[in-house]
Amino acid sequence: MCIRDRPPIRWDSKERGWDEDTPLLSTARPRSRAERDSKWSGRTYLTGDFIRDRQDTDREDTFTRIGFDARGTNLFGKGGTVHFDGEFNARSTDVSDGQGESESLGRLDRLFYSHGGSREEPCYMAFGRFLPSQFPELGLLDGAEASWRSTAGHRYGASFGYLPSQDRERTTGDTLQISSWATVLLDADERFEVGGALQKTWHEGESDRDLLLARLRWTPDGPWSAYATGWLDFYGSGDVAKDSSTELTQLLASVTRRLGHRAGVSLSASIVRYPELLRGGLQQLPLETLASGENRRVTLSGWTRLGDTQRLRVRVDRWNDQESGGGGGEIGWERQLRSSKLDRVDVAGFLSEGRFTDVLGLRAGTGGPVAGGRWRTNLDLGLYSQIGFSGEQDELIQSALNLGWDGTIGRDWFLSLTTTYRFGDEQDAHSLAFLLQRRF
Repeated sequence: MCIRDRPPIRWDSKERGWDEDTPLLSTARPRSRAERDSKWSGRTYLTGDFIRDRQDTDREDTFTRIGFDARGTNLFGKGGTVHFDGEFNARSTDVSDGQGESESLGRLDRLFYSHGGSREEPCYMAFGRFLPSQFPELGLLDGAEASWRSTAGHRYGASFGYLPSQDRERTTGDTLQISSWATVLLDADERFEVGGALQKTWHEGESDRDLLLARLRWTPDGPWSAYATGWLDFYGSGDVAKDSSTELTQLLASVTRRLGHRAGVSLSASIVRYPELLRGGLQQLPLETLASGENRRVTLSGWTRLGDTQRLRVRVDRWNDQESGGGGGEIGWERQLRSSKLDRVDVAGFLSEGRFTDVLGLRAGTGGPVAGGRWRTNLDLGLYSQIGFSGEQDELIQSALNLGWDGTIGRDWFLSLTTTYRFGDEQDAHSLAFLLQRRF
C-alpha cells in the first residue's frame, strides 16, 4: 500500500483566511489544499434517431439514448478518481400491419475508484467495474486491480474479479478470472515497450480459458512506428472443437512509415479465430466454425500532399475466411478551400468484393462554417451486384444523401443534427438524428 506524506499543519491565520476573532484551536477541521482541489468533470448526453422506411411496408423505428459519463478527482482528499459511465436505451418499432414492438434497457459501463499510477505515486489500485489499466484487451472486470510502476517506467500488476456477460444486460457472477501482467520499457524515452499478460478464467466453477496476451509498441522519434498485439489460447483434453495444443486466436499488427512531412504509408494485418469457451459470447457458434473458422485481412494504405491545400489517399485490402475471399480499395482526394462558406471538398471512389455482394461506389462531401458551427453534406452512390443471384435484383443502384450541422450552444453545450435520405432500387427511407451534449 502506498502512503503519501501528509502536508504540515500551518497555524498562520492569514494563510488560513481566518478572521481575527477566530480562535486558533477551533474544533472545526480546516480544509486541506487537496480537499479544496477536488472536482467533477465529464459529460451528459442525449441522442435520438427516427427512421421511416416506406419500401414495401411502412415502418417507423425510434432509438433514444441518455447517458452520463463523469469523473470525480480528489473527492476524498487523497488524490484518487471516481469514474461513472452509464446509459439508458429505449427503442420502438411501428409497422403498418401492426407487428410493432418496444423495449428499454439500462446499462452500467463503468463505476470504479482508482488511485496512483503516476511517476510521483508508483502504486496504482482500482476496484469496481472497469477495464484493466494496461491491458484493456482482457475485458471488462468487476473486481480489483493493483500495480506498481518502477523508477525506470516498467509496470507490473494483477487483477481479480468477475467478467460481466457479453450480452446487453452485462450480468456478473458466472465467470471468475485472475490475471497478471507486466510491461517493460526498452529505452529511456519510453517509446519502445513490450508487455505480456496471463489470464485464467473459471465459468460456473469449471476451468475455462487459459490465455496469453502479448503486445509491442514502438514509436521512435523518427519516421517509423509499429504496434502489434496477439492472443494465444491454450487448450486441454476437456475441449471438444480444439486439439490439446495452443492456437493464435487473434493478431493485430501495423507498421507506419512517414515519408518526409508530406506523405506516409501504412501496412496492417489481422487474424481472427474463435476460441472455445464455456462462457457464452454474443452468439453460439457450431463446432465446425469453432474448429476451422477464421478471418484474415491485409491492408496497405498511403497518403501524400499535393501542395499546401490538397491531399491524396489510397487504400487496398485483401481478406479471406474458411470459405471464400475478397478484397477492395479506395482512392480519395480532398482539398481545403479558403471560402467563408465552403472550406473543404472530398471525393472518393471505392470497390468492395464481399462474400455475397460486390460494390462499386462513389462518395463526395463538402462543408463549411455557418451559424456558430459547421454544416456538412455527403452523397454516397453504389452499384451493388448480388453474387450468384439470377433474378431481376442481381444489380441494384442505391444511394444515400445526408445533410448535417454541428456546433456549440452557449458555453458548454454541443448539438449535432443530421438528416439522411436513402433512395434507389429497393430503398426508400429517411431519418432524423440528433446528439445533445453538455460538458462540465
